[in-house]
Parts: sequence; structure tokens; C-alpha cells
Amino acid sequence: MKKVIIFILVIMLSININVLGATKTTIKKSKVTNNNDIFYYKVSLNLIEQTKQFINVCEESDDELEIEDCITTLENALTASNIINYAKLKIKDKAKVKDIEKRVKALNIEKCIQKAKQKVNTIIAEKERKAFLEAEQRKEEIKKNREFYQDEVIRLVNEERVKNGLKPLVKDARLMQSAKLKAEDMAVNNYISHTSTTPGLENLLNIYKVVGIKYFSAAGENLALGFTNAEAVMQGWMSSEGHRKNILTPEYTKIGVSLDVGKKGELYWVQHFLTESNE
Repeated sequence: MKKVIIFILVIMLSININVLGATKTTIKKSKVTNNNDIFYYKVSLNLIEQTKQFINVCEESDDELEIEDCITTLENALTASNIINYAKLKIKDKAKVKDIEKRVKALNIEKCIQKAKQKVNTIIAEKERKAFLEAEQRKEEIKKNREFYQDEVIRLVNEERVKNGLKPLVKDARLMQSAKLKAEDMAVNNYISHTSTTPGLENLLNIYKVVGIKYFSAAGENLALGFTNAEAVMQGWMSSEGHRKNILTPEYTKIGVSLDVGKKGELYWVQHFLTESNE
């Protein structure tokens, strides 16, 4: 598409092209002018045909990006004024110029651009509507199966720990709550990070305070975004050195897991680890 636009601009701006090359002095000036008019008239007709093609794409395509590319071309290269001015500059025969003007006006380029922009907005709105509905469906699914997903992650964590000669972790209600707070915060605010701007949830230490965990000798947090099930997110964590280290840290004794759904249906996963101490 960009190559086409550049080609069009070259045609529109190259006002000093010597089409006929060197001509013999015996050729009459009127004949040269006539030949020039024929050539530039054909070029102008070709520009009109290209404009029709872009307009057809705008009318027939359901791809908003393709339509937006065509709109860009129609607004910046194949404008009515560009084509008409080109014809006026290059063609001496006024009748041919008037014919070009008539053909260009018949295209009603500006109206086509406005309709194309409305179509793009409609397509985007429909996609957003579908994404919203899918997200809502996903949220309902997670609500129904949240406990299963969470317990499945914990089961897979302990499976990996046993494989590596480590004691399984114990599911802890407070860590389940802290992981839930973190997952909800990321889903609502559309981010994935160990730090947050939400008061009380700025970091893992503050989150633990919120759920009543005061004393501990070791703590860790794993986060993930976009994985669709427990097996997938665990594979992702185990493939990452830092996350794998948290899962296989010998000192950890307790675990909490949660997940939540973002605005577009994406899943936010959280693991919280802890080694509690008396003081």
C-alpha cells in the first residue's frame, strides 16, 4: 500500500517529465502538444481508476486497517484537488481538462472518505462489543471454576516440588486472600507488576499486612498474564528461572493462588509464597 502511495505522489509531483524525449525540430509544436495532452490525459484517467479501486476497497472490505490505509491515500495523494490540478497543469486541451474534472467530481471522494470513516468506527465498535461480551462470559466461567483453577495450580506446584525432593506447600487462607487482592488489582487497573499505585497494595509486604500476616522469614510472588489454564501458566513459570526458583525454594512452607479476568478477557495469575515466623 505504501509503495502505491509513493508511486502516485511521484506521478502527481513530477511536473517536469520530458515524456517524448528529444524531438526533431521538424515536428510541429501543435503535434507535440497534442501528444503530450494524450499522454497526460491517460495518466489522469489512470489516477481516477486507482481512486475508484481505493474507494471500492473502502466499500467492500471489513478490515478496518485496510480501510484506514485507503482513507490515508484518498486524503493525502488521490484527492480531488490533486487530480484536477494535475490535469490543469499538464493538459492544454480545455475539453479534456473539463472531462477529468467531471469524472473526478462524479467520484465524490470526500463523501466516500466520510462513509469509510463511519464504517471503520462501526467495525471497531462491533469488535469492542464482542470483546466485552467474551470477557463477561470468561468472568462468569472463572467465577464458577476459580477454586478448581487455583487448586490445580497448587497441585502442580507441589508435584514439581516433590519431583525435586522438596516438601509440598500448604494452602493458606491468608495467602489465598492476598493473591486475590493482587489479581483483582492488576485486572482492574490493567497492569502486571510487583508494585502498584493502589493504596495498601503497593508491594508484597503491604499486601501481607492487609491480610494479617505480620512475621515471616521468607516470601515470594509469581505473576503471569494471558495463560488460559493451570497447566499453561505453570509451564510458563517453570520455564522462567526466577519464577521456577520461587516454586522450588526449599524454605517456603505455605502458598496462595488466585486469578482474575481483565477487561478484554485476559487472565491474571498470582502465586504467593511464605515462610512464617513467630516474630
